[in-house]
Amino acid sequence: MDTLDKTTSLSEDTDDIESLLSRSYGLRRQIRKYTKELADTNRIICEKAVFKDGSNTGVLSSQNFVAKVIRKFSVKWDQEVLCALRSRWGIEKFSAVFKTEFRPEGAKALKSLTLQETSELESAKDEHETSPYVDVEFTGEIAL
Repeated sequence: MDTLDKTTSLSEDTDDIESLLSRSYGLRRQIRKYTKELADTNRIICEKAVFKDGSNTGVLSSQNFVAKVIRKFSVKWDQEVLCALRSRWGIEKFSAVFKTEFRPEGAKALKSLTLQETSELESAKDEHETSPYVDVEFTGEIAL
């Protein structure tokens, strides 16, 4: 029996750790399966959609459905080229087009700061908890 087919509510199941982990594992597998299936389906919809010249927004419709399709692109900027352009254009013009965002190099770099420096950084930090990452792996046998 698939863990997703259980009719028991989640709150009733949370006391049994085996059931809780099994449910998480089953949901994760289903999400991965459906995420890939949705991506494949959306790629085909995008291929069949009608786009006006020069537009990244298109439409695909049938008797019962209308899909709005927005093509998206990821751009990675060459930092060395941008640095050279900033020198050539001047900071004022460059800053009107590109913003500067300060981000730490990583947790290790932050840990290397003194207590005073860490304290000074606190006012610049907005930290909030997000959804936890949980990855449950199946290590046993499926009970039938």
